[in-house]
Amino acid sequence: MTDIQIAQSVKEKHIREIAAFLNIPEDELEYYGSNKAKLPLHLIKEDAVDKG
Repeated sequence: MTDIQIAQSVKEKHIREIAAFLNIPEDELEYYGSNKAKLPLHLIKEDAVDKG
């Protein structure tokens, strides 16, 4: 499957819905439209980041 086929095969979710699923408080997000947001660095687990 190509990237475009994958993108077309799924229903977009609002970033608020995804944040709620991940237990990220809404007031911690900096929204950029309905599909993306920035997280503060203190919410990112360093051991889960691929550094390679």
